[in-house]
Amino acid sequence: MPRHTIFKKMLVITLLLSLLPLLLSSAILLINLESIGARLSADVSESDDSQASESLQMRARNLAETISDFLHQCESDLMFLSRTSLEPPTLLDFYQTRRREVWQRGGSVSAPLETRALLPTYRSIALIDRSGQERVVIRDGRFLPKASLRNVSDPARTEFKSEDYFQKTRALKRGEIYVSHLTGYHVLKDEQLAGARDPESALNGKMYQGVIRFGSPLFDKKGSFAGMVVLSLDHRHLMEFTQHVDPGKNFSTVFPSYRSGNYAFLFDDEGWIITHPKYWDIRGLDQNGKLVPPYSRGSSQADIDLGRIPYNLDR
Repeated sequence: MPRHTIFKKMLVITLLLSLLPLLLSSAILLINLESIGARLSADVSESDDSQASESLQMRARNLAETISDFLHQCESDLMFLSRTSLEPPTLLDFYQTRRREVWQRGGSVSAPLETRALLPTYRSIALIDRSGQERVVIRDGRFLPKASLRNVSDPARTEFKSEDYFQKTRALKRGEIYVSHLTGYHVLKDEQLAGARDPESALNGKMYQGVIRFGSPLFDKKGSFAGMVVLSLDHRHLMEFTQHVDPGKNFSTVFPSYRSGNYAFLFDDEGWIITHPKYWDIRGLDQNGKLVPPYSRGSSQADIDLGRIPYNLDR
């Protein structure tokens, strides 16, 4: 009987000595597995975030290159036009054949509509003489009557009351091009929203109507300055590049969701925002032709409430 008891004790001790390292190693392995699992989960999440970030950066670069190509095409159009016969029929044919698709919203909030239309790339084409007098202007599909033609050598008499494209273009050499910054009247918050709660549901509000001027000088046979030709790019075509971008799950949309933060915008070399779902963020002029100051810490509450706060990222 005593031997049997001693045997059992020895057996238990032997089993414990054998199993204890195994149990200990199993516990360590379990802890390591949990740690590895946590690290793998973090690495996968970080990798997903990194891939998403790289994808967005690549998409932004591709978009920037596409916009650059488009603006270079506008310059090529200007060079082509400046070297052709600038007779009214030629200008009209050029105007009518330069078109791009615009994807627009319409209807109402309860019954929204989407339309796609080929609209003229240029809001206007102008032939200007050496004194600054407009000789031929096509705007919005028609020739302006003589009584509506301006002398744009005076900035105060230009369309937006402060433009100096005549002076800037006149100073150029043959074959050179002047490109203006975006020019248009600033749109206030209530003008765009028109009673809607946000830009996404504002279907009947005011649109931003602006242009980018492309000008090139003309010279006579003696090499003297003879005038210029000016193409005015319709801002809507610039908006087309960013307005339909959805960085989220959907690749494109007729109008981005500002509330979700999934939207794209452009800013120029001076830091001004020039395309954005909130039109009141876009650079613009007041009714006197003066550039509306950008938002700053010193902006008044009244200006903030009105949306008289275009954004400049450098200020």
